[in-house]
Amino acid sequence: MLLCRSARHHKFKQCHADCVFALDLLGSAHYMLKQYSEALPLLRDYVSQAPNSRSGHVWLAATNGQLGRLEEARAEAAEVL
Repeated sequence: MLLCRSARHHKFKQCHADCVFALDLLGSAHYMLKQYSEALPLLRDYVSQAPNSRSGHVWLAATNGQLGRLEEARAEAAEVL
């Protein structure tokens, strides 16, 4: 029984990790399509769930910059510098 619980927990953790990574992919795709307003909440959510992701901070900094949110862009850029 313990093994089954452990296997289920592992599957949940993997699914969660995949879903979190999907936020990065969707956010960066919206950015590349110049859909910055659509990218912003996805990338914010991604960075909040994966705060050590350099790419997440880079995409979020670039998105904020494109939206004219320069203070936020600088703050995100500082996270990776």
